Amino acid sequence: MTVAWRDPSIAAPWYPISALTRAWEPVELALEGGFEVIGRIVRHPKTGRPCWYVLSPSGRSWSLLAPWRPYDPEKPPRYREPKYWRPLPWVKWPDPLPEPVGHFQPTPPPPAPEPEPPPFPETDDWPYPGLALGERVPPQSLEETEARVLRALRRMECEPRVGVRASSLASDIPAEIILAARRLQDAWNAWEAYREGRLGSLDLPPARVAWTPTRRDHGDWEYALEWLRHLPRFEQQLFRYRAANPVFSWRQISEREGLSVTALRQKYQRAVRTMFEIARGEV
Repeated sequence: MTVAWRDPSIAAPWYPISALTRAWEPVELALEGGFEVIGRIVRHPKTGRPCWYVLSPSGRSWSLLAPWRPYDPEKPPRYREPKYWRPLPWVKWPDPLPEPVGHFQPTPPPPAPEPEPPPFPETDDWPYPGLALGERVPPQSLEETEARVLRALRRMECEPRVGVRASSLASDIPAEIILAARRLQDAWNAWEAYREGRLGSLDLPPARVAWTPTRRDHGDWEYALEWLRHLPRFEQQLFRYRAANPVFSWRQISEREGLSVTALRQKYQRAVRTMFEIARGEV
């Protein structure tokens, strides 16, 4: 008895189909169409003629593949007919194995999967370019704390007003229209001041920039706003100024609140430090 081969992971030789003389014995078959299946020669239950049967993928049943034909070198096999065979792995073939076919190439392995596309960027580099931002986890730095709160406030402005009803007409107006009206009024007031000589050309408000929250912003905004909720009302307003679109400059905030730029910046930095400690459970 000759051992066909020892391990299925090792490439095994194929043999011409004419050398298969045992019926009912399952073997590996290489079809003319390029497929590899497990099959055997079995007599058809109705006609009694020998036919090729293949094993189903589940390994529980056999189905008809093609009629068996005596080997004829002048008649090449059809598309569904076997061309070569070899014993199954771990099987000892009882007969001497014939000379293998040297020119036949087994089915090539499947092509390697295409590389995964690069992940969608989770930030648009605002307000700090290149800063990595976490999602629903404590921040790692003061800059991350500030950036996540500012982005959370902008994300909150994108929240639609659905189902809000009250006795006043203004409560039924979408928030986007109200914000646009406020910005238009601010721009008109600035233009009037510039025309009357009360403002220079550099004092005109900057144009609104296009901004869309990322997937990270949608998942993190409520988490980050919990840190802001612990601050006094005035310090919360400072972050709303800095998260507005367009952003309020420190000089504009100073004119509105009546405090110096230095005092505002100090309050702002202390608020960032307080939120950082709150987020990390240090207070």
